[in-house]
Parts: sequence; structure tokens; C-alpha cells
Amino acid sequence: MYQQYDFQNVLSASERVHWRVEDLIGEGKQLDFDKPFMPESLVRTGLLGFISSREKRTLNQIRGHGYLHLFGLVEEFILPFVLDHARARALLGFAAEEAKHIHLFKRFREDFMQGFGAECEVI
Repeated sequence: MYQQYDFQNVLSASERVHWRVEDLIGEGKQLDFDKPFMPESLVRTGLLGFISSREKRTLNQIRGHGYLHLFGLVEEFILPFVLDHARARALLGFAAEEAKHIHLFKRFREDFMQGFGAECEVI
């Protein structure tokens, strides 16, 4: 039931997957506020019969915004933690991915704040 991970496999996987924040957001790409940001299985708005489809989509986007903050915090914790350990090459590859995640979350937040139309605080 347990996966056996080793640093060589982690390093190999990280070297196969190359992506840039700009491939996903920015550089002319904008968030589409006509679509939900999160899967229904995470936001669970479908059971809320007392709000409209538009309100469900807005709630989905607000929950996506909260998810952004939660995982942004996690990603910002991971980077310094990983850099303190010994297996430098594998962990630096992982750290580079985490740094891209941080950048992605910050770009998403900027685009969200620009396009959502109202200030959205996190509780």
C-alpha cells in the first residue's frame, strides 16, 4: 500500500516535468470568471438549492480564492524547509517547482483581484 520513493526517482520525475507560470496565467491570459475555478467535489455548491447557478459559480470562485491562500501558505513553508536538507540536487529541483507554484498563486491572486469585481477577503 505504501509507495517507495527515493531521491533519484523524485529527481527524475521533476526533470521530466517542465512548466512555466506564464504557460498558465499572465502574458495575455486572463481568468475566465464565467467558469468555476474548482471541481465540485472540493467546493460542494451543488447541494445548495437556495442559491442560483451564478451564485454557485461565484461561491466556487471565492472558495478557489481561499484554496489559493491555503496552498500558497503551504508552498511558502515548503521552500525554506526543503532547502535546509542534505539531498541538494533532488531537493533543489523540488524547490524550483515550489517557487513556480508560489509565483503561480501570486499571479492568480492578482488576476482574481483584477477580474472578480469586488474585494474578496479570506476568513
